[in-house]
Amino acid sequence: TVVTAQSSKGLEFQAVVVIGVGGLDDDREQVVDQTRLLYVAMTRAKDRLMVAAGRENKYSRKFGELARVS
Repeated sequence: TVVTAQSSKGLEFQAVVVIGVGGLDDDREQVVDQTRLLYVAMTRAKDRLMVAAGRENKYSRKFGELARVS
């Protein structure tokens, strides 16, 4: 099933793949909304979560830091 983060509210899936994180805007005005939507998408995963970023930005750097700590 392919759904948008907006339409996934209230749903859960065994595995979730979030793509395009590197394309999120670093603009301060949009950070809160984008972070909230990213949180919604990520919390839909019951067992497995994969996050993909084709470019580097504040989000992809933070995921890289978290991956190194784990």
